[in-house]
Amino acid sequence: MVFIEQDYWNPVGTRLDRFWAAYEGTDTVSFPLVIADSGHEWSCGHVDHHAVYSAMVDREMARAPQAEIEAYYQRTGDQVRATIRLRNQSGAPLSTARNDATVHLIVYEDAHVGTTGRIVRAAPYVGIETELAPDAVGAFTLETLPLSGVDWGKLHVLALVDYRPRGETGPYDMLQAVFAAPRAFAAQPDRLAFMVDAANPTATSMVVTLQGAFETSWAAEERLSWLSVTPISGTMNTPATLAVLPSALAPGWQGGAVEFTGTTVTGLTHTVTVDVRAYLGKVERAFVPVVRR
Repeated sequence: MVFIEQDYWNPVGTRLDRFWAAYEGTDTVSFPLVIADSGHEWSCGHVDHHAVYSAMVDREMARAPQAEIEAYYQRTGDQVRATIRLRNQSGAPLSTARNDATVHLIVYEDAHVGTTGRIVRAAPYVGIETELAPDAVGAFTLETLPLSGVDWGKLHVLALVDYRPRGETGPYDMLQAVFAAPRAFAAQPDRLAFMVDAANPTATSMVVTLQGAFETSWAAEERLSWLSVTPISGTMNTPATLAVLPSALAPGWQGGAVEFTGTTVTGLTHTVTVDVRAYLGKVERAFVPVVRR
């Protein structure tokens, strides 16, 4: 759990709405206004802050998450753009119409602007318009307005989903929240070496796994006459098999690279290179005895 601060008089997003939905007193309260899990727990005014807040945290941390979230973000100019994949594990259908189910992005900065050292800078959100049944998966894209006067190296991005368990009224409850990861694209492993015995030149292959945001697709560029890539494109769930073609190898060592390009749904591209070496010639084999007890 992470505590973040927002300017009450210049709020962004819907965090303030969540407090008032949970609060059952009069229209007058004393600062600070505090909520945990979108209002499942709340506090306000002058209390024993350490004892009250610690108890809130302990109770919330003991609860099981009711959603599975995978989130990635990127900076585009002066904006933050994020893609979020949500699996509904609440046991209830989620939608804006049924229970005001909403997906949020909270961007905060490590900066002492008000009372604490963390201040919210942006909090875009989007309602779940198409009902998400229990165990169903939905994908969402959120983008902030342009941000100014921030230290981009000190920004953090949270993705979360909340809803109203009672239906269209009452307090909200957060199903889950996660830190969004910077969007990246990688290949594992990124170095391969093939050994082909000239006396028995059989084809050998190795598997490369592409790693990146869930909505990224990839394509391989084949540049080596002695190496094949199957398939030449796919999604993050599709590994690539690199196979050496013995008949196209020259004696000795040769090397090259296979370039994989990942493309996001927003059109951004990332490229990684897998270095490949292959040897054709006499292969000496050593056998080591294994002793078992």
